[in-house]
Amino acid sequence: MPHKRNPIGCENMTGLARVIRGNLVAALENVALWHERDISHSSVERVILPDSTTLLHYMLNRLTRILDGLLVYPDAMMNNLNKTRGLIFSQKTLLALIEKGMVREDAYAIV
Repeated sequence: MPHKRNPIGCENMTGLARVIRGNLVAALENVALWHERDISHSSVERVILPDSTTLLHYMLNRLTRILDGLLVYPDAMMNNLNKTRGLIFSQKTLLALIEKGMVREDAYAIV
């Protein structure tokens, strides 16, 4: 949605969650041979376990700071919805302007 500004902290955590999910794939591959462990198992675990737990700790601390500082203004939200007059889903508008030849940055400024 081109008309909104993305919260950097939340976007950062979304990206970091991908890293943790990626580590899960390696962990699940270890499970298949749990009864026949070899060095390939421990080499993976030595990386993914500390990385994942450290990363998760960082993400939980960051989320706590975000939520502690979160302010919600329901009246302002309603005013913003009314101001946009249906342009909440502005991606189509942005793409239509670009298809008509407008530079993407200029279209963003309008939307």
